[in-house]
Amino acid sequence: MFCCEANRDAEASGELVLPPAKALKDEPVLQEVHIVHFNDVYNLQPQHKEEPVGGAARFMTILRELKAELAPQKVLVCMSGDFVGPSLTSSFSKGAHIIDAMNAVGVDYATFGNHEFDYGYQSLVNRLQGYDDDAQAGEGHEEVDYPKSTATWLMTNMSEGKTGHPVGGAETKRYDIVEASVSRLTYTWQSSQKPLTLATATLVTLATLGVAEPMAAQRRAPGKGRLPCATAAAVVAAVAVQQQWPITGFAAWAPQTPRLGWGPKGRAGALSSPPSPPLLGSSGFGQKGAASSATATAALSGSLVVANFLPPFLGLLQAEYGVSYGYGLATAFSGALLLGNLPNLPMPVALHAGCLCFYGARLSLFLLYRELCIARFREFRDRIEQRSRDSGSRWSRVPFLSACAVLYLGLAAPIAMASAAPSVGRFLVYKIFVGLMCSGCFLAALGDCWKSLAKGKRGEDALVTGGPFAIFRHPNYTGEQLLWTCSFAAGLCAFAAFPSPLKALKALWLWTLLASLGYLGIFFVLMQATRGLEQKQMKNYGGSQAFESWRARTWGGFSLSQKLAEEAESKE
Repeated sequence: MFCCEANRDAEASGELVLPPAKALKDEPVLQEVHIVHFNDVYNLQPQHKEEPVGGAARFMTILRELKAELAPQKVLVCMSGDFVGPSLTSSFSKGAHIIDAMNAVGVDYATFGNHEFDYGYQSLVNRLQGYDDDAQAGEGHEEVDYPKSTATWLMTNMSEGKTGHPVGGAETKRYDIVEASVSRLTYTWQSSQKPLTLATATLVTLATLGVAEPMAAQRRAPGKGRLPCATAAAVVAAVAVQQQWPITGFAAWAPQTPRLGWGPKGRAGALSSPPSPPLLGSSGFGQKGAASSATATAALSGSLVVANFLPPFLGLLQAEYGVSYGYGLATAFSGALLLGNLPNLPMPVALHAGCLCFYGARLSLFLLYRELCIARFREFRDRIEQRSRDSGSRWSRVPFLSACAVLYLGLAAPIAMASAAPSVGRFLVYKIFVGLMCSGCFLAALGDCWKSLAKGKRGEDALVTGGPFAIFRHPNYTGEQLLWTCSFAAGLCAFAAFPSPLKALKALWLWTLLASLGYLGIFFVLMQATRGLEQKQMKNYGGSQAFESWRARTWGGFSLSQKLAEEAESKE
């Protein structure tokens, strides 16, 4: 319990002034605010046959009696974390049964402990929103009937590394204002590094969540150094630290005044900051943790740049390699990097990255097989190399290869956009686009495989009309067009995961620009390649009844117009 007295003389000047601690002892208390605090709740049933019996029912009864006794004074019910686990029931509900109990108790404020990360960060977000991990929004939630938390969740100094939202998502608050008679209390809750340290087994890392220095975060909570009232106010902070220091105490602070603390009887007295607990020995604590998060995110972006810039420069060895192996390896490396460095991605986002990785790896292996086993493609490679040498030195290829690298980076950008807003994985439209992307990847792979087998049996000049070619004239190119279109569209879904378009644009503008360049570039290349293959088929098979009949009943995909194709060829 603690109380706070209003200084009415400050109202006229607009300044916030607290009376000296000594004067508070003699002045009447205008309003008291009582805090009922609990934490580490895993089971609901009574624990003992004799007092203290315990259990949720006994707790609720005592709480009702306390509120009735103290009325009309304020009673805030606060829970400071550790409800997801460990318990036998939690292994099935992953904490949903405690959310139900907290709603029944009427918890006003809650925050997170280390056990909230036992099943991964996305599982925690699902608990707060009332989603089952396997039946999220729009997918059977009405049958699952998981409870959505009604408490106000606070986290002042721990953030999602990608979105900047407080831990728990956009609905979690940094602080809250509690009205108490003529006074206001700003209520914040802060965390140490412990939740991140103890949750490493669940793959919650500093690259995902960042921690700011607790007291600095507390001072920033109300705004520009002034609390939103003209009388008296206090910032109340519960700072979570190591297990032997579950709560360091309450600290009150007001602008331009010495920091005050609350004594055991709820009266104000001169007090320094809460006692400092022993640090965890990790270099990532406090401000260093936030810096580590930013560093990890920057390192991932840097790795993506390297992964997309190195493979195209195989074109210095053979000109054709920059657009064949360079293309395949860059996409494979990008997908692998995103999967490996962001291991707590929701399944749809992980599938998005996995599809990119699979496509690049499959294409690279197919190109290697074709080069090693088919003489015609080795001759094709040598002709391109000779033509490139005739037009200049190897180093004259650098500008073109650099442009290819930017294009390949743009192909990975939609997944970077989705990983910046992991909640996008809940959107049905995002899942549909990712599913269609995988379908395009499969169609391209099937087309390459079917064509290679058919030509291997019937000869290189045979016209392939079976399998996927019975519907699509160029299933490899059509599949790629579907793949990249749906990947780009899925990336744009990330904008809907932010609370406002402005915040989304601020977080995603660079990746969106790269994704747009990559998509437009690759689609132009694919349409150009489709047009070239159409012309080649007309030259080789045109006039035959079998070809004309097959061409009439199949779709060739999107291709450049004759005029654009001629302009592109003239530039080459």
